[in-house]
Amino acid sequence: MIDYFLPADFAVRVFFAHSGFVVSLRFLATHDPASPVAMVFRRPLRLGLPVAAAVLTGFALVVAFPFDLARWSSAIGSYNGDFTTVPTFPDVLLDAAGRTLLTGSHSLPGGWWTMPIELYCSVALLLGLAVMDRFSVRLRLIALGAYVALLGALIVVRRAPIAIYPASIPDALLRYTVSFVPFLGGAALAQLWIHHRRLFQPRPESPQHRRWRTIALVAAPVGLAIGFVPSAAGRLLPGRPAWLQVSVGLAAVAVVAGFLCVPMLLRLFTRVPFGWLGRISFSLYLIRSVVQHTVMTRLVLALLDAGAPRTVAIVAGASTQLVVSLALADLLTRTVERAALHWGKPISRKWAQDLTHRWTPRADRGSPSPENTAATIDT
Repeated sequence: MIDYFLPADFAVRVFFAHSGFVVSLRFLATHDPASPVAMVFRRPLRLGLPVAAAVLTGFALVVAFPFDLARWSSAIGSYNGDFTTVPTFPDVLLDAAGRTLLTGSHSLPGGWWTMPIELYCSVALLLGLAVMDRFSVRLRLIALGAYVALLGALIVVRRAPIAIYPASIPDALLRYTVSFVPFLGGAALAQLWIHHRRLFQPRPESPQHRRWRTIALVAAPVGLAIGFVPSAAGRLLPGRPAWLQVSVGLAAVAVVAGFLCVPMLLRLFTRVPFGWLGRISFSLYLIRSVVQHTVMTRLVLALLDAGAPRTVAIVAGASTQLVVSLALADLLTRTVERAALHWGKPISRKWAQDLTHRWTPRADRGSPSPENTAATIDT
């Protein structure tokens, strides 16, 4: 039932679309070529430090609260995960040093397979924005058409599942080409948000604006339905064919577009507790599965041994997992993530300016309006 109502794979795609939206905003508002290049320099640090901290924290939890697969399977009846043995410390250090970030492989339980997708696709998007901004609109459309044609060819030709962990360079290119869809869609929404903000207003000024808003608000629930189908049918996206992954990626973009059209939701999700949950969401994603396999399972088994009813033990364990995960995520956000966000900003900015100082802005590009720039900074 939890898998039916909370399809985690679809939520990951929504996160990818949101990531593409956020990393594109500043550049699309200022057209400063140094901005995306500086972000590219900082991106491995921004993602790598929280991942390393989560891996080391998770290992400490695994050592302190070992996962007893035999007892858990006997008490609960089944186990659908892949975590069976405690990893060695050298393996964990290798994960923290970059293996998990660069390849997605891991020794601890969790959704680590998304890390290289987030890294490589966001870097590709940032570099693509910086390069394409120097091209004419026609060349940009040609490049976009080539990407869409490539996706279409993959959907038609590649009917076999796409591996979670690619075994070859062609498989890796296929995986990241398909996974790039929500990132690119998020960047397209950022372009509309910056330069065509009226499209998202609650009272559109023209029939064209009204049509866009209607389409976005209708597409959002349709996108939610498409995102729910794979999980409801037991078809998890990792390891599924290209057409399914592309469809769910587009559905995630539709959900983000519909969200942007509802100002009340935008205001709501900037307030407590939603704003706080948004800030800690990355660390929470990294740490919650390890807490589930350690703190939660040990508490549930202890309560069952003490004679507590099974339902009471599971509810208590799940509640404790939630509280501990939130507390650890908040701690990691305030320390490691905050440092990752600020470290290297001056030097990466200098490197980016050194690399781009010869770039000349297009004369016909114009400058963003002050209100659009201010809105971007506020967002």
